[in-house]
Amino acid sequence: ELPSNLATLCNKLVDRLQVAAENSCQTQRDQTAAINCVRLLTRLLPYIFEEPEWRGFFWSDIPTGQQQTTSNGEYTNKPPLAERLLQTLADLLFCPDFTVSSKKKKGPDNPEDIHTIDSCEYIWEAGVGFSQSPVHTPSNDKNRTEILKLLLVCFSETIYMNPTAELHSHSNKWLTYLTSGHNRQTLPLFTSLINIVFSYDPVGYLPYNYLLFTDT
Repeated sequence: ELPSNLATLCNKLVDRLQVAAENSCQTQRDQTAAINCVRLLTRLLPYIFEEPEWRGFFWSDIPTGQQQTTSNGEYTNKPPLAERLLQTLADLLFCPDFTVSSKKKKGPDNPEDIHTIDSCEYIWEAGVGFSQSPVHTPSNDKNRTEILKLLLVCFSETIYMNPTAELHSHSNKWLTYLTSGHNRQTLPLFTSLINIVFSYDPVGYLPYNYLLFTDT
């Protein structure tokens, strides 16, 4: 009934995610806020995708009055909401002590900046491009899963489109951006996904596997 409220909510959620990412999620408050924002967006996006008039909302240009200004009072070009969301999520997937284990000693004197670290050193599993098996913690894996769920929702926009001319005339911008060179986390992200897939051991996770496989 009040579309402007929904637009404001989406913008505020993405802005809060960006603040948490810029702070490298070093505090529990930032981590909790980031996960809450991710969960809210995961539930909101399908309803937005179902409405054709909202389909371009995340990719529309920011109105001039809402853009950031420089010290000279000039407006800066702010990326569309979707690009800011995808880049922030990609950065958070390699955030020490939030979605990956830190390689430094914890403490206020040894913070790790998410924007200066080499994400290829934080690949999720040993394999291609990374020989050491990283330390896994349940909290990091859980946070990473929440972010991946939101990414899957973003990629699912296609299933809400009319399966006729609309579907064939529109590419999936979400998937195109995340796999493009504009995303600075493309290499570590896809390397991590490949390593996770090929390191999967179904026998080790299946209960009663002795009923499915005979001894040889």
